[in-house]
Amino acid sequence: PDAPALGDLLSKLGLRCLTRLIYLRRASSLVGNASLSHAATGADLEWVPFSRKSERLFERTIEATYAQTLDCPELSGVRRMEDVLAGHRAAAEFDPANWFVALRAGTPVGVLLLGGLPAQDALEIVYMGVSQPARGQGVADALLWRAVRSTEERSVKYLALAVDRRNVPARRVYARWGFVETGTRDAWILSASSGDAATPI
Repeated sequence: PDAPALGDLLSKLGLRCLTRLIYLRRASSLVGNASLSHAATGADLEWVPFSRKSERLFERTIEATYAQTLDCPELSGVRRMEDVLAGHRAAAEFDPANWFVALRAGTPVGVLLLGGLPAQDALEIVYMGVSQPARGQGVADALLWRAVRSTEERSVKYLALAVDRRNVPARRVYARWGFVETGTRDAWILSASSGDAATPI
């Protein structure tokens, strides 16, 4: 955001600014959201870890969370799901034990992908999403509860994430959980000439 000359150059090269990402962090020493009911902490959810057997479940669940998303909606459908998963694996230190699909009564309702940031002594929420029918039912809080638990189990100091500045509902949830802003970054995108793929920068 503080490099307008670079923005001008990217524009001349055919890229367009997608959105501004807000980077957030919370200390793992913070107590979890004390106002949460027992149900909202995931007591009624089944947590499925990532494996070759569950890979298709992760793809379907992530795709379901894209419906009417407020987090970079322009990226929905521009990449194959296997490419999406590959991108999430590469975003931070990958450990399949840190990836979860949340099931409620056997139905996927959310997904949480955590990656390691050893240099920052942190876990990063690489991706978190709730399926459209399950929104407003405490699933986001349950996913964050699980993420906070993971930071405690792995004895790291921080939990970090990035959110589209336009995603006001998500930002409110993160604020309730004690996340504070640590920086911003503009995301730019270059669309392929065929129009059926895109490369985020």
